[in-house]
Amino acid sequence: MSYQIQTHTILFQPRTGLYSLANQYIPQDRAPDGFWHFAYKEQWEVVIARIFELFPGRVNKMWAIDWQNHGDSAVMNDHTLQTKAASLTLAIFQISLPISPIVAVILFEPVHILQPVTAGDERILKGQLNIWGVKLRQTTFASREDASVWARKRMPWKTWDDCPLKSTDQEIWQCEPNVPIMAGHLYTKLCATFPVHRIFGQHPDMYSNATRDRFFDGKEGRTMASAQIIPRAGHLLVQEKPDTAAEMVVLILGQVQVDQLVEKARL
Repeated sequence: MSYQIQTHTILFQPRTGLYSLANQYIPQDRAPDGFWHFAYKEQWEVVIARIFELFPGRVNKMWAIDWQNHGDSAVMNDHTLQTKAASLTLAIFQISLPISPIVAVILFEPVHILQPVTAGDERILKGQLNIWGVKLRQTTFASREDASVWARKRMPWKTWDDCPLKSTDQEIWQCEPNVPIMAGHLYTKLCATFPVHRIFGQHPDMYSNATRDRFFDGKEGRTMASAQIIPRAGHLLVQEKPDTAAEMVVLILGQVQVDQLVEKARL
């Protein structure tokens, strides 16, 4: 891997009252500009390394961020999340999107839920089923090696590419309560503010294909710059097909750069 890693603690106190931890990745052949960031932290390292290989000399730096209720950030925010999760979630999702130099937003298998949400909604039921399954899992092991052997025989880990699985073996992560469905009403605002690209897995793990297609049906402002589907992958496509995920990111950002050059030529 041709990058150096630095870890920074980033404080979002003025807006959310929560901390986030981020890893910074800098290639040896760094470009003068070109800033990318990903969430969540270590699971992106294989994809990031592949992007550096496919995009040599064209990236200044990348950041991978632990959202406030995931990974190391969740450990730091444990007490606050346990006592004020609902109010903080509302505060975070009501933050307005500022004008920024962002040229594209790429969403991998997003789980926010578009309205309306009805009784018995398949998206909610699948989420509840996932929570039920997680609570029944074994959670303590005699060693890291025992945990790795256990995971490699079970879903979803047994479908993962070996590199992300090894990265997971090295990290201790934790997830705290959150209400991700509340972001759904901001999706049209996101589409109106930035070029939004979505990358889905072929297998509908979290919702049906019909539900997935609503994200780019053009109705109510749901207009996307592009939509890609990774074959033979599901919701955890970043872990299952990290090389393909990286190739799609490079393809999208390459087209963004071409579009920028065309726009400058017109001016």
